[in-house]
Amino acid sequence: MFHCIQLDDRIRQVLWRSAQSQSAAFVGAVYCLPKKPHFCVACGCRLYCAGSNGRFDLFAFHPHQDGKTSGKSMAMSDSAQLHVRPLRAKDRAEWAEMWTDYLAFYKTTLPQEIYDSSFARMLGDDPRDFNGLVAEKGGRLLGLTHFVYHRNGWKIEDVCYLQDLYTRPEARGAGVGRALIEAVYNIADRDGAPSVYWMTQDFNETARKLYDRIGVLTPFIKYQRP
Repeated sequence: MFHCIQLDDRIRQVLWRSAQSQSAAFVGAVYCLPKKPHFCVACGCRLYCAGSNGRFDLFAFHPHQDGKTSGKSMAMSDSAQLHVRPLRAKDRAEWAEMWTDYLAFYKTTLPQEIYDSSFARMLGDDPRDFNGLVAEKGGRLLGLTHFVYHRNGWKIEDVCYLQDLYTRPEARGAGVGRALIEAVYNIADRDGAPSVYWMTQDFNETARKLYDRIGVLTPFIKYQRP
């Protein structure tokens, strides 16, 4: 049995036919940059990739040891309709609900004016303001990310800081966080930003399992004014 990881929505049907012809388990959509390690979102194994359109690897297969589709693989198959898109005005209620839960994880609360200003900035057209993306499936928002470009004294180009990333508890393990981060990667590439970086707590072990697959741990430690 094989897992098939789709890496480009434009060839969805081609991949689906390939999966069927090879008795493969179709898992879901994952965007990966070429020449980077790819890992199966169903079981975490390294993938064998085949084909490239110059920007994304097109698809990948790998053997699945148990010879059948696992329950987690079935859940990933259902995530094929996951759509990452820019934040919209109509998303305010669901966005606020998710951001509140995200802040609660970090034992933080913010006043209403911060919600108002942050949401308005992300909907604005100032390139120096924060940008917002959401992951949507079946009309329901399952995750969010906020990112911003800023100057860097060691580079000519702006760099990209990914400040917030959140997935609803019921959607975790289904590729939502990965899809959001890789959407930021793609936008940063489009805008010519040579670096995307983020921070997390060192004991956030669940999130770091994903980050270790799609990012590189740096040796830097954050300090701030007391």
